[in-house]
Amino acid sequence: MKKFPSLKNATLFLLFIGMVIGGCGKLQLLKDIDPEAISAGVDLKDKTIWEFVSSTSTIANDTLKSLSLYTRAIEKAGLKELLNSPGEYTVIVPRNAALQSFIESLGYNTLDEVPAAILKNIFLDNIARGSILSYELPEAQFEKYETLNQDSISFIRQPTSVDPYKVTINSATTFLSTAAVIRTQDLQCKNGIVHVVDIYTNYVPKTIAPDPSTPGEGGNLHDTILVTKDSYMSNGSSTSKNTNYGSAVTLNVKKASADFTRRAITQFEVREPLFNDRIGSVKVGLYCNRVDGDGGVVSLYEDEHVDWLEDKVSWANCPVPGVVSIGDVLLKPGSANSVNKWHLIDITSAYLNALNQNKGFINIGINTTDNDLYTFASREAKDSKNVVGGLSPFIVITSPVPSILENPTNTGIVVDGATGNKKISTGELKFEGAKSNNIFFILKDVPQNGYLVVGGRPLQTGSRFSQEQLEKGAVRYLYAGTGNTDSFSLEGQDFQGGFYHDVLTVNVTIN
Repeated sequence: MKKFPSLKNATLFLLFIGMVIGGCGKLQLLKDIDPEAISAGVDLKDKTIWEFVSSTSTIANDTLKSLSLYTRAIEKAGLKELLNSPGEYTVIVPRNAALQSFIESLGYNTLDEVPAAILKNIFLDNIARGSILSYELPEAQFEKYETLNQDSISFIRQPTSVDPYKVTINSATTFLSTAAVIRTQDLQCKNGIVHVVDIYTNYVPKTIAPDPSTPGEGGNLHDTILVTKDSYMSNGSSTSKNTNYGSAVTLNVKKASADFTRRAITQFEVREPLFNDRIGSVKVGLYCNRVDGDGGVVSLYEDEHVDWLEDKVSWANCPVPGVVSIGDVLLKPGSANSVNKWHLIDITSAYLNALNQNKGFINIGINTTDNDLYTFASREAKDSKNVVGGLSPFIVITSPVPSILENPTNTGIVVDGATGNKKISTGELKFEGAKSNNIFFILKDVPQNGYLVVGGRPLQTGSRFSQEQLEKGAVRYLYAGTGNTDSFSLEGQDFQGGFYHDVLTVNVTIN
């Protein structure tokens, strides 16, 4: 864990350094990327972090008022006393819109719906011991710190021509988390530092995609569902943002440094397979016809569950994009690699969740963080035989094959009732027979006295996680506060879609 320097008077220190290097204008106390940033002229040293975030009178603009949702959430999570206690902490605080968006990404509509244990787990992932100050971060170097949840949080300072202290959280290459630029930084309180963000984030470890399935000979059953509508959107000019590209023959995807970022959206029917068997795997088929530059990763997301019109959808009115990848594919230029080829991307967990929630359709967004342009054939595209729709995106549902999993470990778990938080390890739960990224657990019966979460997000019946996520500490049981025993059941599945023959019941003991 990082060691933090003592902080006697960071305000005077920072102003002094600014004068030494050539004027206060070159080094501002609170460098904010937003023009509405709060002033640095207020000394918060007489307030605890809790007193600061819950106050409405310290600063004369809307910043504190916009922390009201976080204030309510901290009280509900039972962390008010922590933020009010002596010590030295660094806390990432989201404004209202950021926290509300994060709540919705967890599958809830309002703060009142979110269980206290879920909130506490997320918030502890955004609190570290010690003072993490922007001006003490080395330039262009990832710094990782242990959180109170015994996970990690990363910081990197990447100066720009207008902001020498631009700091981004959780963009480390070993993270799959949503990156968040600090909006207002280095707010120094009696018991630590506050950084305010407009995007909330938490630790999600990066994992390896499963190997392509190569089932042996046998009676695999398949059911194909063609895309019902698709389009891409552009955020270039105001005209582009309101332009509909639903009739285009390609689905364009690119993350531009400024304007003209493009992303795509598709919609598929959600239903049981037509064959009389259970689902082994669900994959999206996309025909790639262009990759610019060096190539990179394109990801699929489950976008907001609202209907849309193919001939009306645009950047300005499309469903809210998902923030957690449900499937990834690495694409490289050239026909020998990725171009003019079909690519199958596994979305089994997301599709099963949609099926269990009785959704009639699923919106699957296609996006990338790469600056190269990727294009895929839309349902309007013609194939080599001049057939319209011959290269249409599709979903293929496959029945299970015999499983290669063996020798399960299931010792049960013991949870400390005081903390209510247990990180499950592969010493307690695992299979043999395949690499960890090729082994999955599917939640069959949810716990009754707690919650199973992966990367902080609660699992529902049918949700899936990998053994690699277990190895990297992303799977936790959260105690809800009642009862002294609990259990949940899991099915084991390999990357080829085969299910282990027995269901594992994981017993939970609360101490």
